[in-house]
Amino acid sequence: MESVLRNERGMALGLAIVALVVGGALIAGALFAGTQEQRLGENARRLQQSFGVAEGGAYDVLRAVKPESLNAKQLYPADSYQVASTTTPTGGSYGGTVYKLNQSLYLVDITGQDRVSLGGSLKRIGAARQRIGVLARVLPMTFPAYAALLTGTGVDLTGQSVADGNDHTPPNWSGCAAPGPGVPGIRTPDTVTVGSNASYTGNPPAVYHDSTVQPSTFTQFGSVSYSDLVAKANITLSLAIVPSAGRR
Repeated sequence: MESVLRNERGMALGLAIVALVVGGALIAGALFAGTQEQRLGENARRLQQSFGVAEGGAYDVLRAVKPESLNAKQLYPADSYQVASTTTPTGGSYGGTVYKLNQSLYLVDITGQDRVSLGGSLKRIGAARQRIGVLARVLPMTFPAYAALLTGTGVDLTGQSVADGNDHTPPNWSGCAAPGPGVPGIRTPDTVTVGSNASYTGNPPAVYHDSTVQPSTFTQFGSVSYSDLVAKANITLSLAIVPSAGRR
């Protein structure tokens, strides 16, 4: 009869080592997955903050830039307007370029960084940056006077007053375009009285009696109101009496 050896001493140690290895692998995998999730969430947060910095920077540029500095630039790619690196109140930073595409259309190209990326503490894993472009169009200002002198009440020309609706090149001016077509000298819904030495002229006619002239004609210019213009004024002129009215 064959005998069977049933001595199993030492198996508990082997099983314990296997269990420790398997448990350690599971714990390491869980820690790795958790770390990756944390990094993904942190990256998404920093990207969103960088996008907010870039978007806010683009609108800061549109609010602060002076139109005359942009108008003086040549069309892209001959010229551009550089936006210096600017730190935001939240600690981020933005900078970029403004390109003039045509006489009224501009491209604002801005790159933003969040506060943590700007601090340089993410060199090993890379800093977060977001770049956006905003197309901006200059709103043309229209003043529909269509006359040398526009008024909502009657006109009384006295003294040496002159209302001339014809287009002229001012004396000693150069580089002007050819004179354009004439307009009425006076545009009013009311009567016109002229003194002995005063005069008015235009083409056509010299006086245009227009019943559509309303108070809003002098306070609303398309989508821009008179109050909007006053708020943007940065030059104050002293009060003076203008004895004549003309075009150019």
